[in-house]
Amino acid sequence: MTNTELSGGDAVLRVAVLEQQVAALEAEKVGRQQAVPSGLSEALRQYRHNDGSDGFVFGYDKEMTDRYVAGLAQGGAADLERIRHLVDLATAAHFREMESRTTGLVEALEEIVSPVTFMKKRLKSDEKLEGFYAQQLSSDPNYLKQIAARALAAHRQQEG
Repeated sequence: MTNTELSGGDAVLRVAVLEQQVAALEAEKVGRQQAVPSGLSEALRQYRHNDGSDGFVFGYDKEMTDRYVAGLAQGGAADLERIRHLVDLATAAHFREMESRTTGLVEALEEIVSPVTFMKKRLKSDEKLEGFYAQQLSSDPNYLKQIAARALAAHRQQEG
């Protein structure tokens, strides 16, 4: 029976079956394309059995396959080098960021160790440091705690 001899319901059923077959063939084609990498598919060869029996065997052209694999290795080496470079950049950026985050904390520790030095640095040109008062402050635990508290607050605000 030809397609033109089919009745209405049979024609719809036949079209649905054909659509399913086409879809299955397309899915098989996509599967084959994914199974064999594009560069390697050109090396695919079909051979008859050596004993003359029916059927075929498939294999790959060795030279083409070797060239393909060598190309992958070279591309892989370039990719690996690019990845290493990106990791180096990211690591350097991370360390710079961590250094900038901890700079204020380190300065606060230095100020706690040597408060008089920092008091002198903060003086305006027309100001003078009173030695007795500076010594009293540098040994005052509350003053030293305030230095640490300011640095921690600034650090926490920076981290958001």
